[in-house]
Amino acid sequence: MLPLSPQKKEYMDGRDSLCKLLNSLIELGKPIKRELLLDYVLGRESSPLLKRGYDNLETFGCGDNKDEEHWVEVIDQGIEAGYMKVKSEGVGIMAKGK
Repeated sequence: MLPLSPQKKEYMDGRDSLCKLLNSLIELGKPIKRELLLDYVLGRESSPLLKRGYDNLETFGCGDNKDEEHWVEVIDQGIEAGYMKVKSEGVGIMAKGK
């Protein structure tokens, strides 16, 4: 179970969401900025994603059943728990081990 945030005492079972996020990062195959990762999992057809052809990947939009706040929490907790890492400031997020 992942805490929703350090300020909140509520918890969510984020395993399914974390798996979707990690599968997306693996399919992308390279670091991606947080804003673009949010657009990607939510299925938003932003210009940078369309330009790279990411909208044609299987996991594009895999998280459109949840809102942005949910995905921000999953990203933050995934990084904190060590499942993902920030490559370097400005470069992006990637699955751990990549």
